[in-house]
Amino acid sequence: MTEDEEFQLLEAKLKRKEENDMNIKQLRKGRGKSAIPAKVGTSIRLDPEVLEYYRTNYPNTMQAVMRKVLKDHVEKSTSTQLELFP
Repeated sequence: MTEDEEFQLLEAKLKRKEENDMNIKQLRKGRGKSAIPAKVGTSIRLDPEVLEYYRTNYPNTMQAVMRKVLKDHVEKSTSTQLELFP
């Protein structure tokens, strides 16, 4: 094999590697589709004592517990139509 052929072979391998890297980056973009309905990212401001309560009592499941509390509240309030701010 001549030096020119070796160079062409290495160049082709490099091009395939670059294309493969680009495909991997495209695959990893975002979380993808899920079987479970997606949740929406948001940001809320909480009182320090509320946040501390959840961090202390539910350190590894804080968000899941907050989500359950809020969901339960929504289900309860839609059935009774609570008026929070009269």
